[in-house]
Amino acid sequence: MKSKPLVYGVLVLTIAIVGIIFISGFIKQEEQPTIPANMTYQGTTYVNCHINPNYPFRTDKELTTISGVVKEETGSRMFPWRAAVVDGKYLFNPETGDMIYNYDELIEKFVTVNGYPGTGRIIMSAPFKPDESETITFDNAFYVCEIVGWKNIYCNVIDSDTGVVTGTNIPFWFEK
Repeated sequence: MKSKPLVYGVLVLTIAIVGIIFISGFIKQEEQPTIPANMTYQGTTYVNCHINPNYPFRTDKELTTISGVVKEETGSRMFPWRAAVVDGKYLFNPETGDMIYNYDELIEKFVTVNGYPGTGRIIMSAPFKPDESETITFDNAFYVCEIVGWKNIYCNVIDSDTGVVTGTNIPFWFEK
């Protein structure tokens, strides 16, 4: 007869452990940023959106921090480009070496950016003149390892006429 209290005790303990696991799992889900599974951005459809597993980006370089309001600068009509700029520094992706893009959510927001300074380059082809190109150098580039409080997500782009994926891992920035 002494085994009944032991069985009840084990049952109560099991229920308590399952409840704690459930609640902690629920809390962890609440902490995760909400990202769209699919979205349309500037008339283009993006699917299979997910958090970039490599973000924050890692580097062996010594990290520094810059802070300020994100502004946008653009190139010329001959060589059009657009760039996110913080504290006079053009933001570049350390994984690809490209300027960061799809940063519209960042514009006019105050951010803190961890990364490292360097020289950035982009190669631009002249519109309607594919044989003409120019390398544009940015001596005041800043390679972004993390924008504090923001998530970097990847999405695939699909052709709206065919439904075929035409680009993968297109990055976007979302506030946590």
